[in-house]
Parts: sequence; C-alpha cells; structure tokens
Amino acid sequence: MRLYMVAMDMHHEMHASGVNITIVTIAVILPVCAKLKFLEYGQSLHAYILKMGMELETLVGNALVSFYSKCGRVLDDAWIVFDMIPYKDVISWNSLIAGLSENGYISEALNLFYQMFQMDVMPNDATIVSILPICSLLENGWLYGKEIHGYALRSEFDKDLSVCNALMIHYLKVGDVTGAEYLFQKMKRRDLVTWNTLISGYAMNGWLSEAMIMFHNLFKSGMEPDSVTFISILPCCAQLLDLEEGKKIHSYILGHDFLSQNTLLGNALVNFYGKCGKLDKAFLCFEG
Repeated sequence: MRLYMVAMDMHHEMHASGVNITIVTIAVILPVCAKLKFLEYGQSLHAYILKMGMELETLVGNALVSFYSKCGRVLDDAWIVFDMIPYKDVISWNSLIAGLSENGYISEALNLFYQMFQMDVMPNDATIVSILPICSLLENGWLYGKEIHGYALRSEFDKDLSVCNALMIHYLKVGDVTGAEYLFQKMKRRDLVTWNTLISGYAMNGWLSEAMIMFHNLFKSGMEPDSVTFISILPCCAQLLDLEEGKKIHSYILGHDFLSQNTLLGNALVNFYGKCGKLDKAFLCFEG
C-alpha cells in the first residue's frame, strides 16, 4: 500500500512540475487509483482525459473500464466508457467481463463473453480465467464450463497454467471431481495453486481420504505448503478424527513463523482440536 501512495505522490509532483501527462501515464496511474479506491481522483483524471482528447485511445479506455469496474461502477461508468472505445481489443472486452464477473453481474458477463464471438474478437487465456468462475453459479454451469473447456482445447490455452487451474476450480465447484483429477494428471506444470485447488476440492466434495493423500503427495513433490493448504486439510483431519496427523501439521506450523502468525490458520487449529474433543489444546491455540 505504501508503494501505491508513493506512485500517487510522484504523479502529483509530475503534474505540478508541468510535465505532460501521456496516455502511458494514465494507463499506469489509474490502476493505482483503483487499488486505493480513489474514485474521485480517478474521476478527475477522466475529466483531464476528456479535456485533452485522449478518450478515443484504446489503452486509456481499457484503463478507465478496469478502474471503474474495480471501484464498483461497472454497470454505469465502466460500460459507458467501454461503449465509447472506437477500437476495442481483447483487453477492452476482458476488462469489462472481469468487472462484471467480480461485481456479481453473472448473466451480463456471460452475454458479453458470447458477444465477443459475434464481433469476431477471439477470447484469450485471460478471458477464460475471468469467465469460468461464474459458470459454476449458473443453472447449467457444468455445460457452460464444458463448452469453454472445448474452446480452450481448440485454442491450445490448456497449456496455460492459469487456465488449467481455473478449469480445475470450475469442475470441483460443480462436483465433477473426476474431471478435475483428469486435468491435474494431464498438467505438465503445476504450482501451489494447482495442488491447493485439488486438496480443497476433494475436501469440499467430501473426498477426505483423497485430500489427505494429495496433501502428502504435495510434500513428496518438493513443494512447500502455505496457509491455504493447511486451512483446507485441517477440517479433513477433524472429520476423520485423525488427531496424530493434525498434531504433525500443528508442529509444522509452529516451526514456520509466517504460518504460526496467521489468524485464519489459528482458527482452523482451534476448530480441529475442538472437533477432536481436545478442548485443552483448542483453548491453548485460542490463547495463542
């Protein structure tokens, strides 16, 4: 957050010294305004853009769409700016689709996704990652996800790690654990998000033993778990009443400061010991 403020101060200094603000400057500073939720500052930049005749620049329009979307102004300001961009590229479409998806406008995001094809704009990997999370919320979400998966295969986006992770999350959310397992096995490269996705997905779908096996395989792979890993696996230990495994996890957490100071992980340990009937241990974890 401090670096964002430094960027804002530099922008103020630049403006005060009379240095011309270019479209690149706008494209850099608007995301900072979005991160800081500086709506009024971003709106003043928008006024400057209109004054200087920069509003027809695709780079500027894309930055404004993303800015307004992240500030929760997606249906009014973001969409108006999007409509005014004369030469929309795939980033223009992605910015609005992501904004609609993140703000809960599910049907609007999906309609815009299909509209891309009608306008001969081909979705890219970022589009797929933005649209997949809403598919699981739809009545026929599994089918929509399958359709998008098919497009990803035809476009060879299935080689992209973020796309594969998003597809796995989708399949697990709609209860297709086998589909997620198939993707996992086919992946040539995996990151911690990949492992955490399958572990939490197994847990979410009640496949507790499989979650435990995958957790152990994560260690065997040489990859280090994080707080998300343990927050996913501790409830499995509790439901299986596997006190010994939970104790091993607790010991590992205590040996790593960045984990032992995590409040959510502390809560997970309290719940684990409580469900295993070890109230004294639960209280000690609660006390920190």
